[in-house]
Amino acid sequence: MTKKDIIKLRDELTKAIKERDNLLSEYKTKMTNIQQRINRIQEEIFESMDTMIKIKCPRCRGVGHTKDKDKRTVCNICGGRGYLWEEKYTKTEK
Repeated sequence: MTKKDIIKLRDELTKAIKERDNLLSEYKTKMTNIQQRINRIQEEIFESMDTMIKIKCPRCRGVGHTKDKDKRTVCNICGGRGYLWEEKYTKTEK
């Protein structure tokens, strides 16, 4: 194998890697859009239900993130929304 062949293979491999990265990026964008649509539909369903109630996230207190050692992280309970959907219940007397 000559140096020229090695350079050609390297260039082909680099091109293939770039194409793969572009496809992965495109798929990631599509998946993010799909997940956002699913979340919106879920929100609409919960809002229309009389049995569900929106409550402030107890971990982040409704801000969507937590601060640990001067570093902000997305709340792992509410996923950054600041609220949770829970089922309503009524207290029954015993």
